[in-house]
Amino acid sequence: MTRADKSRHLSAKQTRAVESIIRGATDAETARTAGVARQTVNEWRNWNPTFQAELNRRRKEQWHAATERLRSLAGRAVEVLDDDLRGDDPKARREAALHVLRAVKLYGADLEPDGPTTAEELMTQRMLIAAGKMLVQVLAACDRNRQSAHSGNEGVSVVPRQIAGDQDTNGASLPCALTRSPLP
Repeated sequence: MTRADKSRHLSAKQTRAVESIIRGATDAETARTAGVARQTVNEWRNWNPTFQAELNRRRKEQWHAATERLRSLAGRAVEVLDDDLRGDDPKARREAALHVLRAVKLYGADLEPDGPTTAEELMTQRMLIAAGKMLVQVLAACDRNRQSAHSGNEGVSVVPRQIAGDQDTNGASLPCALTRSPLP
């Protein structure tokens, strides 16, 4: 095994240190378990990429195991909340209701309706949305024209039409105009 290969594997002491840290031990406790100085454990945690990667991998493994365990308890937790909501104790019912509202992210949320309250406001909102969509279409058409104009046509620039109703030779409405001018 080459030196580079060795540096990618943990020593037995480092493996014991990772196990100790995962169990929640302090650096001093981990050092005693691994048979090294506390400063060594600190150096591994802060400067040894192989040690750090293994510690991160084990933490993720532990996190996923805990998450799966919580998921397995979710059904029973919902049953308890359901029982509490149907029970006679007002305090238990209130607490259960709060838990449910928090779980579905409704507790403390701003639920005030924010839509227009007059026909004029609604029509203005719709016109602004439609104008925005048309602007996006015009800019996209201008961009396409600009790209085709720049493919070999020096001195041609594309500008948005200033006058509504401009048409090409086939009578189609043009959102952009090709003009002969120096390019920026």
